[in-house]
This record gives sequence, C-alpha cells and structure tokens, in this order.
Amino acid sequence: MTKNDISTKEHFINKLRILKHEVTDSIDLWKYNIKRYTTGKEENTNNACISQDKKDTLTVAFVVTQNNENTTAGDYFTALTLANNLKEFGWNIKYLAQYPTIDQKNWYYIDDDVDVIISLLDRYNLNKIRSNNKSLLKIAWIRNWFELWVELPYFNQYDIILSSSNKSCEFIKEKTGKKAILYPLATDPLMFNENIPPKEEYMCDYCFTGSYWGSKREIIDCLNPSSLDYTFNLYGTNWEKVPQLKDYFKGFVNYEDMPSVYSSTKIVIDDANHVTRKYGSVNSRIFDSIASGKLVITNGSIGNTELFNNEIPEYHSEQELSNQLKFYLENPEKREAKIKRLQRIIKDKHTYEKRAKTLKHIIEDYYKNHAK
Repeated sequence: MTKNDISTKEHFINKLRILKHEVTDSIDLWKYNIKRYTTGKEENTNNACISQDKKDTLTVAFVVTQNNENTTAGDYFTALTLANNLKEFGWNIKYLAQYPTIDQKNWYYIDDDVDVIISLLDRYNLNKIRSNNKSLLKIAWIRNWFELWVELPYFNQYDIILSSSNKSCEFIKEKTGKKAILYPLATDPLMFNENIPPKEEYMCDYCFTGSYWGSKREIIDCLNPSSLDYTFNLYGTNWEKVPQLKDYFKGFVNYEDMPSVYSSTKIVIDDANHVTRKYGSVNSRIFDSIASGKLVITNGSIGNTELFNNEIPEYHSEQELSNQLKFYLENPEKREAKIKRLQRIIKDKHTYEKRAKTLKHIIEDYYKNHAK
C-alpha cells in the first residue's frame, strides 16, 4: 500500500475515520458447499450423491490494489504467484481490484460462483460486500500494518486470519482474541532461479529494489555507496528525492524483469521498513533473491531468526553494512557457501507451491470443522 508522506499515526486515524459501517457479526453457517468440498459429494433433491469428479471446483478471488501487471502495487504480484500455484488444484482464480480496469466490476460486487475471498488489503470493507453466496469464506492475509488491521470494525467478520510472522500472530491474538495462522510470503523457483541470464543494463556488485514513499527507511541512514569501491544500482520509485542516493537510481523495474535484476548482481540489500520490522515480517525481496542464488544482507533480525535460523548477514548501522558488503564481495567462496545454506531453507520451506498446499489444507480444515 502506498503510504506517501504521512506518519503511521495519522494514516491509522484517517483510515479509521472513513469506516462508517458497524460490524454485523452475522456469518452464515456452512451447509451445502461444506459437504461438497470436504466429502467430494453433492446431495440432490432425492438425497442421491454424485461422484467427486463431477463436483464443482473451488473459485477463489484475491482482493488487490490493481489487477494489472504494470502496477507498482506489490500485493498483486504476491497474489498472482500464489494464485498460479492454487490453479494446480483445478481451482478457478479471480481478482477484486480497488482500481478496476474498464471491463472489471467494482470490487465489492462479487460473482455468485466465488467461494472464497482472500484480502491482502486492510481497506477492503467487508460491510460493503454484495454477494448472493451466503457461505462466502472470508480470509485475511496480513503482511503489514498489523496495528491498523486489528482495529478495523469488520475484522471479526473474517473467518480465517493468515499473518506473515509469529510475532504478528501473537499480536493479533492478544488484541482481538482471534487465532492467526502463520503464513509468510515465499518465492516461485520457476520464476526466480539461477538459470536466468544476467543483463548488461542491470549489472552491478550490489543493489536494492524497493520504493521511497517519504517515510523513514533505515537504508537511507546506513547506505553510503560513495564510500565503497563497488558498483551499486537502486531500483524503485522516488529515489531521486534522496540526495545521497539519487545518482544511483536506475528507475522502476517491472516485476517480470526482477529475475534479470537479481541474476545481474552479487548481493541484494534488504531494508525491512518500520511497518514490518518489529513484527518480523519478511518481504518477497529476500525469498526471491535467495532463490536467484544471490546473497541478501538484511536489517530484519526477527524475521531472520524465525525463518532463516539467523543465516542471513545483518546490518544495523552504516559501518555494519559497509563491513558486510566488503566481506562478502571480497570473499566469494564465503558468499557462495552462505547462499547454498539459505537456498536449502528456501527449497524446503518457502516456495509458493508449499504455501498453496498449506492454504488448501487450511481451507479444507475450516470446512470440515464447521460442517453440520
């Protein structure tokens, strides 16, 4: 979500002011669809059953900022990658976009065949949904802005809460009483891997991929490329507004070109921002870089501990970042050994194929537990 030049507190208050609807707390019980998806059978009017291969497939709609591959909103690409893996189950995928194209509906008008919505956005007001499916399953996938999510008037209307770190799950439970299921981001090895050829236009020793929206970022205080004898590229938006970094700014890169960006560098700097760092939420930059065979240096200690066993080198000052860059750029054998250990973790635990299987089990368990 674009936060622009307002503080976290101001943004928090302003968002809550526009939420006018009260929680209805009227969630319908699962009946027909529950039995259909958990048992593989349907009942007809004569109480006869049809076989599993005849049943309808599940239809899932992701709530995103834009359904457009040229968007700068990362939520769409996160949803897209997970969705592509869910299709392997034969599921149908749709998108509900805040800013729809000319041929798309308003995001609150949900087609009758949609069984599940997965919202990646706190600003999607469940009270405004218009759907004839009384058994619509509502899932929140919380990856950032945790304090804002738990204060939403309609938060308790979500049937399933997914959150990207253990600490955020604990926070949600403490504030709302609702159980949150650990569900971090991941990567797609089919897109991000070591077989992508580098491109001359992206070649550098180290890089950072991310945008500047006016809020404080630790990388601004810690990174001083002019003091290092290595080439640096900076990708994203608005970095021309940061004096000490604007000379390294190479512009915005479309998501489809990110594999080439990572294949053309040696080290990727991660800057976990102020919204996610204290909760240990790990962003896609880390997963994708490692899958591409590149070392990451991060400032996110909690996420590093939870998901990567502290294997990722860290920085928390300009001196630490400079030292880490120098050490791993000048010791390629150490860098490669570190990468191999991290790649094993990615392969074993953090691919969207695994996330898709996990989500399938979560949804199936919910249906079974709420069946009558």
